[in-house]
Amino acid sequence: MNERRPIRRLASGVGVLALALAGVIGGASMASATTAGPGQPGAPDEGTLVVYKYAGSATEQSDNGTEQTVDRPPLGGVTFEVTPVGKDSGSGCVALDLGTAAGWADAQVAVGSMPPASPYCLATADSVTQVTDATGTASFSGLPLGLYHVDETAAPAGVVPSVEFYVTLPYASEQGKSTDWLYTVHTYPKNTLEGDGDKTVADPSAHGLGSTVPWTIQSKPIGSFNDGQRLTSFSLHDNLDAKLTYTATPAATLTYTEPGGSPVAVPSFSLTEPTGAGGTLTAAVTDMDWLNERPAGTFFTFSFSTVVTGVGDIKNEGFQNSGGDPVTLGEASTQWGPAEILKHQKGDKKKTLAGAKFSVFDSPNGTDCTGPLGAALTVNGQTEFESGANGVVAIAGLWVGNDNTVASRVYCVVETQEPVGYVKDTTPRMITVKPEATATTTAHIDVANTPVPGPSLPMTGANGTLWFTVGGIALIAMAGGGLLLVRRARSHE
Repeated sequence: MNERRPIRRLASGVGVLALALAGVIGGASMASATTAGPGQPGAPDEGTLVVYKYAGSATEQSDNGTEQTVDRPPLGGVTFEVTPVGKDSGSGCVALDLGTAAGWADAQVAVGSMPPASPYCLATADSVTQVTDATGTASFSGLPLGLYHVDETAAPAGVVPSVEFYVTLPYASEQGKSTDWLYTVHTYPKNTLEGDGDKTVADPSAHGLGSTVPWTIQSKPIGSFNDGQRLTSFSLHDNLDAKLTYTATPAATLTYTEPGGSPVAVPSFSLTEPTGAGGTLTAAVTDMDWLNERPAGTFFTFSFSTVVTGVGDIKNEGFQNSGGDPVTLGEASTQWGPAEILKHQKGDKKKTLAGAKFSVFDSPNGTDCTGPLGAALTVNGQTEFESGANGVVAIAGLWVGNDNTVASRVYCVVETQEPVGYVKDTTPRMITVKPEATATTTAHIDVANTPVPGPSLPMTGANGTLWFTVGGIALIAMAGGGLLLVRRARSHE
């Protein structure tokens, strides 16, 4: 099976038609003893065209119209339309009759362009359509002898259509030094499969550090790599970031999806797990015979989860290895950032407060802390976070987003335990988290507490004040009376 450009196809077609025309005019000298040429006694008046679709690179096998054994994955679901080539009679397009020398002469001219140029035409009223089956085969039987235009009109996603071509029924097949007439013609138009594979990440199970994050690696479709040749190994793997730790809960899965089908579990594969943080996680198909029986376009999906143990922009790539160097399938990323709260006495940030406890919550509306709050988030196994001697409440990490689609995420913090001697601040406070962990970018808010007002100190009280007032007036009066007596005494001296 050889890949040809349209001009080469046309040139080849002209050469074959010239041989066929010589055979018709010169009799049956070019035909084998067992096959009658067109127009000869006993020659069939119908033929069969069999189209085979395989993915991958071209092979070195002959394309002389005979049936071949092709070691490439078959492509099902490809639609072909076969249309007779005719000549405009003035009242319509009349198919060429290759049972006559005139028909062959016309055919030799008609194949000079694709599609045929006037006065030649396509007899679309007689077009026949077939779809390749799971073996990549589409068979058109009972076709009148003639020149046919073969066109691929539809194919599964990722399949690059093959070049349209002409074929004659019968076909003058060169086999060694002889030429035979074929009334069942086998053709092998080549298809190229496209598909780059993919790596994706889903939202975490919860939004606090220590939660699990699901990842998915999707392979290239079979037939789009290794030139479509038989595979001797196949695996998907992930070199995990040091801030990710593989977890077997939930269990990793490897599925395959055939064209037009749904995902099905791979019946036999091995899983190589890393130990500790980071490392390489690999899923490998172990049954090569089963693998090579999968049709072209089949792709594999490797799904697994990791625990996030650090903050920042955590990137992760997926790879495919099918016997050569690993091929990168794509990159996905998850973003996490820390947060901190400074507890201090109201009016003086230097008077930091230890012993305050906080919980953190998802924003009820994604923008602020208005509305009922849900359950407190767990971060590294904790749901409460306490201020230290420096008054700082440290929250190790909160989810921001995936694939850098958002720059920040809003959370709400609520004081659950006030410092001793201070009034609890019950107002939910908004904090905006970014996927960085530096002194200038770490999410930070200040929350002040007011000292608890003490009871009134013991004093003389209202009654005491009254008697002191009365006593004071009496003393003043006595002092005034004494002063008058002294003055009178002095005046009588």
